[in-house]
Amino acid sequence: MSRSFIDLIRKIIHGSYYLEPGKNNSWILKESYREVKIRTPNEHSIAFSLDKKKDKPFAFFSDTPPADFTKICDAILFCLHGNKIYLFLIEVKTGNEENYEKQLINGKLFCDWLIALYTQHKSISLKPIIVPLLIWKPRQNSIRKGTTTHHSDSDGVKGKKICQLNGFEVTHCDTLLIIHLISRLSQALKTSKRRHRDRSPADQQGEMTMRWQNFRFIKGKI
Repeated sequence: MSRSFIDLIRKIIHGSYYLEPGKNNSWILKESYREVKIRTPNEHSIAFSLDKKKDKPFAFFSDTPPADFTKICDAILFCLHGNKIYLFLIEVKTGNEENYEKQLINGKLFCDWLIALYTQHKSISLKPIIVPLLIWKPRQNSIRKGTTTHHSDSDGVKGKKICQLNGFEVTHCDTLLIIHLISRLSQALKTSKRRHRDRSPADQQGEMTMRWQNFRFIKGKI
């Protein structure tokens, strides 16, 4: 079932929107002067980008749609691991505090539509685990000029609530190992649930949010 969904997305999305494939089950995300390698757990994945400057993200839109409607995250990754589908919504930013929520939300809405089509026409319920991923890749010239860049405490990865979802914030990382993010996501949520399952629902939500935001990972390649 999960593999059939990945195969269906490959058929739906035109190949010109795929990210560049790399070695060892990886995809290369290129954002002008920035490049990130995204390595998936296995060959069952599809990564694409609708955020292309030369093309509109939705060809059926007019030339003057509301600006918020055309914002989209830099990349979308569907991958299979442990018979579960994971959806990574990826946004790459420079050291400036730029807006990213609308791009990620629109990316999720687009994927919601794809999933709804699959559920409707295949009569199969599918609920992927959605993980927003914010990657900070500062411009080199900005660093030389002394521009403040965005760092996590570990100079690597930390858990972050993004658009009300449990996601990750990454700094100074050129290669992402998705299997490590999946493992750490699972570990963090299990720890939060175990420690706070006896508290009231309101307290549980507040505690889990705070704990996720403060969850730190080791320094190094992800």
